[in-house]
Amino acid sequence: MTMKTMVCCLMLGSAAMQVPSKAKAATDDDKKFLAMAAQSDQNEIALSQAAS
Repeated sequence: MTMKTMVCCLMLGSAAMQVPSKAKAATDDDKKFLAMAAQSDQNEIALSQAAS
């Protein structure tokens, strides 16, 4: 590898590590919403099975 290639790879690698991750921890509101949605899905499945 040439010195120019090594420096370029090093710069790209360090730049990639500086970019913050887009994934964020779920907030309490998000957790409540997901729990409610999962329960609603279960209720709908139970109703459709009872209707059959």
